[in-house]
Amino acid sequence: MTGPKQKAVTLKTLESDADLTPGGYGSAPVMTLDEIEQTLVQNQLASPIIHPHPDFDHTYLVEIDGDKVPMTFDKDIYDTNPEIGFMTYGNPTFDALLDVGDEGR
Repeated sequence: MTGPKQKAVTLKTLESDADLTPGGYGSAPVMTLDEIEQTLVQNQLASPIIHPHPDFDHTYLVEIDGDKVPMTFDKDIYDTNPEIGFMTYGNPTFDALLDVGDEGR
């Protein structure tokens, strides 16, 4: 059995193949919000501090530094509820949650 045919990496192949992966060469794999949600909820370190929100799907109360911060993976919930944060990179609660989930690696 032979593997995929290898070709030399040139500027031309980089330009033509860059659209084969989201973000082009060298970028991190792209995960959907659903995939991020499932990964965090199933993570043994992060899951104990993520509690389902009593009123909204895909929304959680995240325990960070003794506070329970409402956070959602649902853009519609975020757009209509300004008190709920959006689970995205750059949000301090989301970043802290990623740090907790990454401690076991």
